Amino acid sequence: KVAGTEVVQLYINDPVASRVRPVKELKGVRTVTLAPGESKIVTFLLGEDELQFWSVDQGWHVEAGKIKVWIGGSSEGLGEAVELDIVDSE
Repeated sequence: KVAGTEVVQLYINDPVASRVRPVKELKGVRTVTLAPGESKIVTFLLGEDELQFWSVDQGWHVEAGKIKVWIGGSSEGLGEAVELDIVDSE
């Protein structure tokens, strides 16, 4: 019945990375204001900058494999993750 603003957050996790990674790593934030009864589609792009991490051996790099992705209003209570495949482009 009233307008509201939501902060939509995107988190990822790489459960089998060669290095220990955060359980939920914040990779995107969007603020959305909605009028009563309104809905919007929120889009996030995951590119190399969002997926890469540092290792002493390889510097900044992206590893092929599966990652988990969550989108929600906070890191708590995100529900089930979606799995995405990261393919090696070399």
